[in-house]
Amino acid sequence: MMLSIMTNIYIILLIIFLIVFTLLAIALIRTIVFKNSKIKVLEKNSLSSDKINEYQNNMQYLFTNNLLKAIKNLFPNVCEKGQIVQLNDGFIVSYIKGKNNQNILINIPISKLEPNKIKMSNQNVLGENTYNSKSQLYCILDALENIILSDNNLGVNIYIDVYPKDKTNDEAIKYLKKQKLEFELVLGEGGEILDTISTGFRSFYAFLGVGINEKIVIRFKTKKISKGFERLEDFIEELNNQSLFEMKIDKEAVPIITNLSKDMLYGNRFILNNISWLPRLGKRIVEEELLECNKAWKTRYVIGDIFNDDEYYYVDIKFYLSSTDSEESIINLFKKMIIKYSLEYSIISKDEKSRDINGNHHIYNIVKNTVENVFQELYTTPYIINEEVHDRKSKEIGKCVIRFAPLYYSRDALIGQTKGTEWVSLSSIDKCISFYEELFINFGRK
Repeated sequence: MMLSIMTNIYIILLIIFLIVFTLLAIALIRTIVFKNSKIKVLEKNSLSSDKINEYQNNMQYLFTNNLLKAIKNLFPNVCEKGQIVQLNDGFIVSYIKGKNNQNILINIPISKLEPNKIKMSNQNVLGENTYNSKSQLYCILDALENIILSDNNLGVNIYIDVYPKDKTNDEAIKYLKKQKLEFELVLGEGGEILDTISTGFRSFYAFLGVGINEKIVIRFKTKKISKGFERLEDFIEELNNQSLFEMKIDKEAVPIITNLSKDMLYGNRFILNNISWLPRLGKRIVEEELLECNKAWKTRYVIGDIFNDDEYYYVDIKFYLSSTDSEESIINLFKKMIIKYSLEYSIISKDEKSRDINGNHHIYNIVKNTVENVFQELYTTPYIINEEVHDRKSKEIGKCVIRFAPLYYSRDALIGQTKGTEWVSLSSIDKCISFYEELFINFGRK
């Protein structure tokens, strides 16, 4: 009897060992196979002197003149065969080839629509609005002008929504809804081309935003009596002095992380390839090495200024939720502080998480293939956006919203943008124009 029990135990242990060994072997083999074939580093386009002069002169004119006037003079064919609709806070440039064609909407938020100064240095354009903004607008219009001049039979309608970055594109969305327009693709802000310093990878990557996490705005208020202002200040100070949220890897993050791991060295690649059963080790790598990536999987918040009315002091806090957090979890987290500082709260606004597109969608693949064809020196990956973007509204008229700006900025340029010393290279401008040309043509053929 005892021998029989021991035999069964040995058999069970052997089965467990074989299962573990098989899983480990699969994981090891998968790590060897599942990797990028080579390291890719983005190189500058070699531009002719004529092309350099053309870009410099055109961008100088676009930046330093009234924007609508400059567009009409620089891109006469777009304006002659298209249409410009002026709105209160911006305008829409459209080029319509036919009623039955598919529609593309491109959102271009610009810091300031007024003329501003720029200068040229070593084939770089320096000055306000060179980071994305007017530079991207120039690339779109130049691409469209080139297509028209080449007599290419464009099979898609293009709408370019230009508006101040400190506002929203609500006005344009209302206008387009009244026209009963629906867009197969909306291209918005948020996705970037990032280099190895920014990401912790060996290669350059294009992040294509295919989803936006939930955003809620909560108003915390307290009565003016009993030092209400000081209590609200102490509440804000406590929020600033502690980390309320930690990064959590959910089921939506796993395929993205697995895709990114292909560009990592074997040890990290093994862990991230198998992050579902090595979550702690995987989380540490994501937190420490994927510097620009882990924002999507951690709830973040932005605290506004303190205001007051007749009875209360109040502050609005914007929460950009990871997929693992919810309105309920946020409120539960603040319960003790609400009691501690005698606060009241209310939900001011709530934007739901987008659910209408993913990395397997055929329209995503059109954008992805265009990126990889134009920027052959980088890899691509779908990505979840967890920050302030205006494309939430665009979902009302767009079937698929993808965030990607086809302008590459070096690490120095990214830092410069935060310090008010913006710049972009003419080589990046040239590739950006090629991207839009190819996207418009390919999309019309699909």
